[in-house]
Amino acid sequence: MKHRILITNYQKGGENMDNLFQYVLHYVLLTIMIVGALLLFPFFPKFVLFLAFFMMLGIAIIISTREDTTQKENRVQRVKL
Repeated sequence: MKHRILITNYQKGGENMDNLFQYVLHYVLLTIMIVGALLLFPFFPKFVLFLAFFMMLGIAIIISTREDTTQKENRVQRVKL
């Protein structure tokens, strides 16, 4: 009996390493924005609150308009395994 192996995106080796720089860059930029907001808040509280609101709104819009590229395993594939 042959066993079929379902290869997920996490097991594909090269693709995750290509996105590693992008993930690190995003976390560094997020850290810089948070530290900057904390440093500016005592002097410009309304500006920082508006900036945080619009950044959250922008991130929500970007996430909602992004294509979902994750592959979903259907029932037929699950039964065959």
